[in-house]
Amino acid sequence: MGIEDEIRELLLQGNPPRDLIQRGYKKSTIYKVYNSLTTNSVPISQSTWLVEGITFSRGRFLPGEIAQVSFELRNNSPADLYVYRTGVQPEWLYQENTWYPQELRILVAPGERKKISVSFPIPALALGEYEMVFGLEGQFLPPNLRFVPTVNSPLWTTPATIEIKYPVSCQVFISHSVQNLSLVRQLQEYLDNFGVAGIIAEDISQPGAILEDKFERMIKESNYFLGLLTYEALQSERVTKEHNYAFKIQKPMILLKEEGVNVESPVEWVSFSRHDPIEVSAARVFEAIEKIQQRAKDQSLPRPSSPPPALAVGILAFLAGLALGWDKGKRRQKTS
Repeated sequence: MGIEDEIRELLLQGNPPRDLIQRGYKKSTIYKVYNSLTTNSVPISQSTWLVEGITFSRGRFLPGEIAQVSFELRNNSPADLYVYRTGVQPEWLYQENTWYPQELRILVAPGERKKISVSFPIPALALGEYEMVFGLEGQFLPPNLRFVPTVNSPLWTTPATIEIKYPVSCQVFISHSVQNLSLVRQLQEYLDNFGVAGIIAEDISQPGAILEDKFERMIKESNYFLGLLTYEALQSERVTKEHNYAFKIQKPMILLKEEGVNVESPVEWVSFSRHDPIEVSAARVFEAIEKIQQRAKDQSLPRPSSPPPALAVGILAFLAGLALGWDKGKRRQKTS
């Protein structure tokens, strides 16, 4: 069962999206499934206005940037809708009960759609996914159908999701035991915040696909192979096959070996503990990626018997910059 199928089943059982968020599921996936379930439901179809076709100017934003979201406002009533203000309310404004409004002064006829764009600043926030709802202020015409929603109106739309994360720079296939799935998803989410997209094969549903082909294709298409070598993983035949295939095709490998686990591998591994804060394990992955990239860069350069002094200094400065960049990222995450 893929992650979307899993979420769909939980929603159909009556679990609200908020409960699934608290269980650790990604907001973007939850609302993608939730919106697909509610779009054709009676309450939504009878709404007096709808927001459709939500698109962001970019897939991801960072604190301090200006985000822009476009959408279509559809009048789903039999009366003309005069809109004098619309806007968005991101999650970080929920408690303040404020929003980012856009002055309009437009008339939307019954069944008509109007395309609207709203720009707003991204404040200093912790990296991650944030909810966002859309609202309007206006009235229906003629006056006897008067309708003036306020910012507090329950007619805020179903939430969309905005990602406050670094741009995706690479993709890693995460090999693991299904018994460690909770830990793996935490690691995936943290890596994703900093632009490392983690692929969890069982979360990607491909009905009818041959599993062997599916896993091998995902490993081949990823930039790196990340193996979580836990007690449970060593008992998994699937994990063994994944490691053997990655080694066979010479995929750059990052192996996180759980402390106390004995393993023989031709590839150097990095020790970790499942009890460490997730950012500690993620830091080991980031460091490994940097070293692999540096090694690939060094191997592509001519190999003099002894590097000139200027070149040696340049390499040291490059490595120091990598370390400084990672340290700044950690401090930004802690202070956000």
